[in-house]
Amino acid sequence: MGLRINDTSGVLSSLRQLSLARLSQSSALEKMATGLAINRAGDNPSGLVISEILRSQLGATAQAIENTQFAANMVATAEAGMSEINNLMTGIRGQSLAIMNTGAMSPEAQMAAQMSIDMSLQAIDRIANTTRFAGTSLLNGAASFNISNAATQFEDIRVMAASLPASGPMTIDVAVQAAAQQATATGNIAPVQAGASTVQIRGSQGSVELNFAAGATQAEVMSAINATTSNTGVEAVGGQIRSVEYGSQEFVSFTVTQGAFSGITPGTYAGQDIQATVEGQPAQGIGNQVMVTTGGLTAELRMDAGTGPGTYTFDIVGGGLGFQLGTEGTAADQLRVGIEAMNVSRLGQPGALGNLGSLRSGGANSPMVNPANALEIVDSAINQVSTTRGHLGSVVQQQLQPNVSALQIAFENLSASESTIRDADMAQEAANAGRANILIEAAVLALRNANITQGGVLRLLR
Repeated sequence: MGLRINDTSGVLSSLRQLSLARLSQSSALEKMATGLAINRAGDNPSGLVISEILRSQLGATAQAIENTQFAANMVATAEAGMSEINNLMTGIRGQSLAIMNTGAMSPEAQMAAQMSIDMSLQAIDRIANTTRFAGTSLLNGAASFNISNAATQFEDIRVMAASLPASGPMTIDVAVQAAAQQATATGNIAPVQAGASTVQIRGSQGSVELNFAAGATQAEVMSAINATTSNTGVEAVGGQIRSVEYGSQEFVSFTVTQGAFSGITPGTYAGQDIQATVEGQPAQGIGNQVMVTTGGLTAELRMDAGTGPGTYTFDIVGGGLGFQLGTEGTAADQLRVGIEAMNVSRLGQPGALGNLGSLRSGGANSPMVNPANALEIVDSAINQVSTTRGHLGSVVQQQLQPNVSALQIAFENLSASESTIRDADMAQEAANAGRANILIEAAVLALRNANITQGGVLRLLR
């Protein structure tokens, strides 16, 4: 009688268990060594796809944070240069007032003050021409928007931010519904005053009292009023008494304190601001100035005095500083900021009274020649620079800083999500490795026992 050994299922099962355990152990050890739950596509195909998408977003978000911080540093550099220009203009205004103090200042002292003004103007131009960031000029006009095809009714155009289309120029429509008005007293000065009178005239610059004799002609009355315009901000033109400037902040108050004045109705009269829309959006009017802030445009536009109803256009054909603040290439992820030139030829009232450069020695508006105009030009220049600084400050505070905060939060959340998918759970993998090691030992022991048993049977058959 013979003995057959044909049951090898136990051995094969042990071998399979050993192979699987070794694969599990190898995978666990690899994950523990790399710290990653996904080392190859076979580890988790769908997880790998999601993880790579998240990694791409993480990289883009990190770059967007860096871009935004870079933009903030550039804006801070420009603002620092303008701060120094503001300081210089404050000194120019002070020196202009000193020159006007003719009773206490000798001609030599006045000349010294004028020389100081000339040096300050040179310093302003130097700062404007040399303020740079990473090789980009910021205050000499290179960072401003390029304007073309502007209607002649625009006295000055200052664009501080615009979302330019990729297709080409951006045409801006300014629709004026009502012109700015000067404050104008009712009536006309009589050709000849019927009786003597004393009148008080007040305006935005101050007030005066004037005496007129009976029989004073219209020309004589107008001459007396215009002689005090610098003190009142009120002028007489064509028989009318009106404010020099336009807008609701201007007024004329005409009061007869004694006698009777012929032709003008006593009272207080106010001016009117321009009323307009820009690209269909309501704009703020101050005198002849139109200010607009929309999602795609921030600008200050000065219209010619008394520009009447109508639609006036200009084109923005490029320029400005373009900042990529988001992770996509859409307009919402980008910001374009313009910084107007801070040279003395662009500050003040170019095209009107004159620019800041006209305050130089021998200039038409130097404090020694025309002190009233000099002060008005300096005040306009200070307002321009301060407004630009305020806008840049708003860009940093309202756009760049919040953008960095939002991107940092997004980065943290994306990083956590990617880590959940891709990073290995070390405790779990250690447990997997330990389990695999136990299974390997058990499989090896089973094979050993099987070998011993089969060896004993074979020895019996000998």
